[in-house]
Amino acid sequence: MPRKEARNIRRSSLPSEDETKKIVAELVAERGGRKAEIIDAAHKQADYIQTTGATFYPQEIKAAKDSLQEEVGELTVAAAEKILRKNLQPGIKIA
Repeated sequence: MPRKEARNIRRSSLPSEDETKKIVAELVAERGGRKAEIIDAAHKQADYIQTTGATFYPQEIKAAKDSLQEEVGELTVAAAEKILRKNLQPGIKIA
């Protein structure tokens, strides 16, 4: 008899099929709401990255171009000095 009582107690403590369906429906609805929050946050983050990139990257590109122009200028001067030293008569000094 104790086994039968234990089975009855276990069965009575379990939620009914309707209660189970209700719990599952609530969890699915909650998950759907969370999904929408995550998607919304992702869209906001993407907008922020695009806005930041639109102002930050052009500045970085300009700084890189300026740096390259300076380096090219220095290399041009060095090459010109080398050519002049090679082609000038001995005794003429380049400053």
